Amino acid sequence: MASGTKIRRSLDDAVEQLQSQASAAAREVARLRDKEAQYRQGIARCLSRIAVAQASAFEWGELQGYDSLTEELARALAERAAGAAGVDRMIEQEQRALTAHRDAEQHAQAVLDQNQQLLFELHEQSMLELRADPVFVDLNAATSVAADRARAASEKASSARSESEAKVKAFYEDALFMYLRDRAFGTGRYQANRLVRAIDSWLAGLCNFSQASRDLDVLEQLPGYLEAHAQAMAMEHQQAASSLDARVREHLLSHNVETLEGDVADAQSRLTAIVEERDACVTRLEALQNTRRAHSAWSDSAGQALLEWMSDRLGDEAISRLRDRAARTRDTADDDAVEEVESYKRGLDEVEREIPEAQARADELASRVSDLTHVRQKYRRKGFDSSAFSFPDARVGDALHGYLLGSVTQTLLWDALSDSARHTPSSPSSGGSSHSGFGSGGGFSSGGGFGGGGGFSTGGGF
Repeated sequence: MASGTKIRRSLDDAVEQLQSQASAAAREVARLRDKEAQYRQGIARCLSRIAVAQASAFEWGELQGYDSLTEELARALAERAAGAAGVDRMIEQEQRALTAHRDAEQHAQAVLDQNQQLLFELHEQSMLELRADPVFVDLNAATSVAADRARAASEKASSARSESEAKVKAFYEDALFMYLRDRAFGTGRYQANRLVRAIDSWLAGLCNFSQASRDLDVLEQLPGYLEAHAQAMAMEHQQAASSLDARVREHLLSHNVETLEGDVADAQSRLTAIVEERDACVTRLEALQNTRRAHSAWSDSAGQALLEWMSDRLGDEAISRLRDRAARTRDTADDDAVEEVESYKRGLDEVEREIPEAQARADELASRVSDLTHVRQKYRRKGFDSSAFSFPDARVGDALHGYLLGSVTQTLLWDALSDSARHTPSSPSSGGSSHSGFGSGGGFSSGGGFGGGGGFSTGGGF
């Protein structure tokens, strides 16, 4: 007899074994399905290559005679040829337009260069004349002097700022000086009794505080003054430069410079517009050329649809018929593709024969796992999962082994368990132990797995 606990462990082992077998069966089905998909994809690729070779050969006039496939192909190719001719005409138009745009661009660039040269020469001539103008000479000299002053003031302010930062640091690092400075010694804010005043005065004499404090004030305030002066000098230089520019502009206006500047602006605008038109023409031409290349390579949507239709038609034909079609073209690519199709179809036929059997095996094992799991749940709900119940090992072992082999149904297995259950409460003297039951360690013994030479033994115990 075996206890209810040991029977439950045996059921757990059986469920686990069936689950492992079911998983392996499911993986095998998935592997076969993947292989099937690979064969079908390979056939589709080969049929597409055959379709391209056949369509190209028919388009080039290699194939003579018609059948139902080539008659429809002839009509489709005539439509494609008409479409390609239309694209070619549009390409020619855009190429002529691009040539015209480039010619116009060269002309507009030449006009712009000419006007810019005239404007440059006017500026040069004006500067020569202004060198003899006393007002210009004075303004130029004043501007130069103002620039020198502004530069010197800026350099002096920058130098003073750097020097001040270095020297001020030394004052702030002097502990005695900073003690008196923080107490506002020597100012109206200083407060102390007579003794502290006497001590602070003595300390101030030691560090020459009054002079040092004045020096620190100068060091901290001087950079600000110099920077303000530098800004004033920069403003004076800007005003002098503006007066000089105004004098130059006045002289240029007297020589009709506005007309030349307008000509330059107009020429630049014209050139910009032509360049934009040229770029748009280039974009359209590239799009048309890409369309034409896709058409020639059968990669356009209409070409892909035609090849797909041909592939479907060719896929319905026997290998011998495909081989005859391939032999009529000069391209050997379709001959090779036919051989590959034949190889793929042999593999596909074999896989398609294996899949139903593998699927049935996987479905059967999945169903048996579900049924055995249900039996285990009922076993626990009935309370059989306890040492208070015992079962005759031979009958239960044969039933479970038969279920794993598929010769015993779920109902028969449950009947064997429920009918064999014996409620035997443990007595205090028995210690609740038993040496009878499933093997020496509990559960079903296995000789290497289910089926073959192993599995669950039934010779007097599990």
